Amino acid sequence: MSRLGVLTDMLALSEDQQDQIETIFDDEEVSSRVLLNQLKEASDALKAAEKAGADNPNIDTLVAEVASISRRLLAADARAEAEVYALLSGEQRRKLDQLPHPLPVPSAPILPHGPVLAMSSTGSH
Repeated sequence: MSRLGVLTDMLALSEDQQDQIETIFDDEEVSSRVLLNQLKEASDALKAAEKAGADNPNIDTLVAEVASISRRLLAADARAEAEVYALLSGEQRRKLDQLPHPLPVPSAPILPHGPVLAMSSTGSH
């Protein structure tokens, strides 16, 4: 089920709310798709630099690019969530606030998958 479908079921969204939220999610998806492509390219460049034994300044530049794109993805997601939240009634907000993540199924990953992230998720550093 889509994010909109989940929200509609959970919060009994009106038709007007559904239309506005669908537009917000569609806009976010378009901008996130571009950023996700950029993130993949930047991550691939970083991986290639690692394998080539690049020097620290080169690695630092590539890491900064991955971080910058990840920041923009996170910001796009947060802006979309804020726009959706602003459309909700007080009762709908209370229901949503009870969830661990306010809007189910986050729209964009923050960082690419990789060995460092896999290790950090298991508690190893």
